[in-house]
Amino acid sequence: MFCIYFCDNFNKVNFKKINDLLFPYFQRKVSFYKNKANEKIKIISYFLLQIGLINLFGIRKISKIHYSKYGKPYIKKIKNIHFNISHTNDAVACAISNSKVGVDILNRNMKANENIVYKLFSKNEIKLWKLSKTKKDKFLEIWTKKEAYIKYKGQPVNHKIANIDTTNLKINTIRTKNYLLSYMCKLKLNKLIFVSNPNNIISN
Repeated sequence: MFCIYFCDNFNKVNFKKINDLLFPYFQRKVSFYKNKANEKIKIISYFLLQIGLINLFGIRKISKIHYSKYGKPYIKKIKNIHFNISHTNDAVACAISNSKVGVDILNRNMKANENIVYKLFSKNEIKLWKLSKTKKDKFLEIWTKKEAYIKYKGQPVNHKIANIDTTNLKINTIRTKNYLLSYMCKLKLNKLIFVSNPNNIISN
């Protein structure tokens, strides 16, 4: 089983209502954030994860999220459940599966950085980028694929990123009107679930 939950419609979100629905552990985690923007991102992130845990695996309580040496999250006492979360300032994607997974998302309005291309892209990636008619989109695609791979492997963010050649890896990309999302998992994606209005979802 492999699903990705996605939310980008923050204007309609009643954050207090959503926070009240969260598992107590998630509520405690949210309370640590003093910055309102970060707090909102975390509320949506935990909510999407909670929906996935309930709907896919029937899990209605967790006591703690642990992190690997390089920050990859996992639930220690529950085997064979993997998840990964990515966000921009205005969207969140949560991938959840019973196989290892990595996901990354960017806003398609972001500017492409040509310096990064020649510094951190492989020769094959540079070639693809040069041949592309939509260089900004191709830049974002390659970059999110690199990030998704690093998250999949549980490696540090700056781990030899220039040596990663995404042209030789099975990493998928989804484009919406405003966002570009790349993911890596051995399993086929069952569903991409757009949570357009979290207020309407009752999950506990």
